Amino acid sequence: MKFIKPRLVIMIFISGVVVFAILAIVLKGDAAVACINLVLFFESCIFPLIMTLSLRGLGRHSKRGASILVAAVSGGALFPPVLGVVADALGGNTQKAFFIPLIGFAIAFLYPLYLNIFKRKSLDAWTDKVKIGVESNDAERGSVDKISVRESREETRE
Repeated sequence: MKFIKPRLVIMIFISGVVVFAILAIVLKGDAAVACINLVLFFESCIFPLIMTLSLRGLGRHSKRGASILVAAVSGGALFPPVLGVVADALGGNTQKAFFIPLIGFAIAFLYPLYLNIFKRKSLDAWTDKVKIGVESNDAERGSVDKISVRESREETRE
């Protein structure tokens, strides 16, 4: 996240999830199992990124927004039973039933798409303001000092 914008990281990772989910359905044997493992790998940072990008800019409403966001996560409770029912209906073929989580991944792809099309200026403006360990000129004192993360975050809230 230090070198690549978070909105781009989430786009890359959700794209990886969708691509490898499709490959897990299409491929056979060990290649399909490897693709499922890659799906799990690419899922790893998606939730924290969704959480942080969704809460950015909420200010005093951050706690309420975080609790609603956490309560809204129901994919882990919904998709496995539905996947099992569909796999049983397809004669026990779990590989073909993997289109069920693929539907959820495709819907989730809309969020980073939205961020990269409509919110890119506001997200990039915020991350450009936070400079960790970058020297800045202090016009009042005429000295050069390091900006702390806390100070720069407080400035962005004002």
